[in-house]
Amino acid sequence: MRRLVPSKDAFPEEIKTAAVVNQGHLDEDFALILRSEDGSKKRKYACIDAGNTMLSVLYFMEQRDRLPEEMRKVAAKNLVDACMRHGIAAPAVLEKQAGDEGGIVYFPEEYLEEDLAAEPVHTTSNGFPLDTFEEVKQASAAFLEGYKALHPRARRLMALDIEKRASALGIDTSPEISRYAGTGYSRDLGVGIEIRESLLPLGARHHGGYSELYKRASVTPPEAFAEALAELDVRSGLSEYWDGYVPDPYFTTFDKIAEHSEFEHTDGVDKVTATDLQRLADNGRSLLLENFPEDLVDGFGKDPVGIFKSLPVPQKKMIMRMAQG
Repeated sequence: MRRLVPSKDAFPEEIKTAAVVNQGHLDEDFALILRSEDGSKKRKYACIDAGNTMLSVLYFMEQRDRLPEEMRKVAAKNLVDACMRHGIAAPAVLEKQAGDEGGIVYFPEEYLEEDLAAEPVHTTSNGFPLDTFEEVKQASAAFLEGYKALHPRARRLMALDIEKRASALGIDTSPEISRYAGTGYSRDLGVGIEIRESLLPLGARHHGGYSELYKRASVTPPEAFAEALAELDVRSGLSEYWDGYVPDPYFTTFDKIAEHSEFEHTDGVDKVTATDLQRLADNGRSLLLENFPEDLVDGFGKDPVGIFKSLPVPQKKMIMRMAQG
């Protein structure tokens, strides 16, 4: 897809808002149908709306030389007809490929000498295919519909797979997927800890464990923090309240680093921005080492905004003074 459309900004709006293809669509909504001996079908080149048709034309033009002539003529004819239905100008080369007859034609699956996939096979950790634009949209929809039935760790793994493939194809993902696939600490990390402490009576066995874990966030990678938080939730019994009173440990922990680009923090008349923090991380290591442990300084160098957010207020103020020079 990068070869066909180099960036997501190059996608027409119709493609960005294309509907998700599902099993409820009819055979006539596809330009090409393969049928195996057991009667199962593989439907190619969805034409359910303008966006899917545009994308299918792109894929067809990339793959057409790998199709047998009869199959190529039928698929091209159906794509031309779909372009007309959706008010799209069909490329001249597509019209030249089209035969006289289109409609629903069932080709034996073995008619193809090789698979049609234009990319290496990609899947999520739990088996959803991610090769094509429409498959990424289907996996994304499945995540949003059913992620609460997954263990939080499985949610993160699936979201990471979708986010990685969506980024390669130039597709925007939902806030939920972006959050679970985040690479930095969430701005709401402290709130998630406070919620947990509020649900445990003072003096309860694991009450102080949450604040102690939170204090170590500045020197702990987010992935390790989320795993430790999940284990603590299980030990304290709060895992029973995930998705209810308690946000699950991975949703609590992660946020998308890209959101930090517009970050700014104000304390009275003092203000620090993501740019200020990045400058300090790039040029102020020796100064930071005079005031903070090396592990914290190393973490700050990799993710200055994420580490800054995780710090207690007194340490935040120290960082702000250093960043402001």
